[in-house]
Amino acid sequence: MTGNKIDSIDPTDEVLPPRSLLLFGLQHVLVMAASPITAVFLVSKALGFSDALTVSLISATFLICGLGTILQSFGPAGFGARLPFIMVPGGAPIAIFLAIAQQTDVQTAVGAVILTAGFYFLALPVFRRLLRYFPPIVVGTMLLLVSVNLVRIYGGTITGKQGTEGFADPMNVGLALATIALTVIFARVFTGTLQRISVMLGLIAGSAIAIGAGYMDLSGIFDGPVIAMPQLLPFGMPKFDFFAALPLIVFSIISMAEATGQTIATAEIVGRRGDAHAIVPATIRGDAVASLVGGLFGTS
Repeated sequence: MTGNKIDSIDPTDEVLPPRSLLLFGLQHVLVMAASPITAVFLVSKALGFSDALTVSLISATFLICGLGTILQSFGPAGFGARLPFIMVPGGAPIAIFLAIAQQTDVQTAVGAVILTAGFYFLALPVFRRLLRYFPPIVVGTMLLLVSVNLVRIYGGTITGKQGTEGFADPMNVGLALATIALTVIFARVFTGTLQRISVMLGLIAGSAIAIGAGYMDLSGIFDGPVIAMPQLLPFGMPKFDFFAALPLIVFSIISMAEATGQTIATAEIVGRRGDAHAIVPATIRGDAVASLVGGLFGTS
């Protein structure tokens, strides 16, 4: 009877022991944390936001990432794929958000995010009918493009912006390469749980090297509040301009294609039973809800 019960559980729904849950969860948080922090600092610096507003936006971005991750994991009422997705800000949408804000104003950029979230729901029925035309070669190509885009984004995070002080600092590049090398070594040398948390161990080891080399400043880390609540509509009421939002709306179609590849690949990796194409719309609905709520809190 116990054996039948175990066999009936989908591999994606299996619950790990508490110790493993804590370690793997911490690893996910450490890996994903760079994306929302980088996104907010990039937007705040470009638009000249105050420190207080920047902290509020970081809080909001982390909140939306967490809620979106929970939504994708549980998938209530078809909103979310019930797959281990970690929701983080995308690189291209940040650049588009900034372009809209700089050409108009930040309220229009926020309105564009909300309009794009609504467009997801309008376009989904049509996109759903097109899913049959996504063979493995198309999905694989999309995943390759996503990977290239991630390398470009995080490569820029490592080197800094061209023309700024410290661009391509050899020490920064060296620390990044050392972190990657240590992660690979840990993954090859260790076994069991330690091997599975090799990414976290690599991040910790890389940080330790940075501290030893004097390249990590921890001053002021405890100066802020322990809990920072995000602010609803921090820029006031959004402005809705369809033509200003058009670049973001067009990108959402690309985003849906990316979501298709990510869903199918993740479902295969974790052994999700059933037709992976059938759960793609649930992934996109989860993305749409996260974007909608994110726009209400002023995030990109």
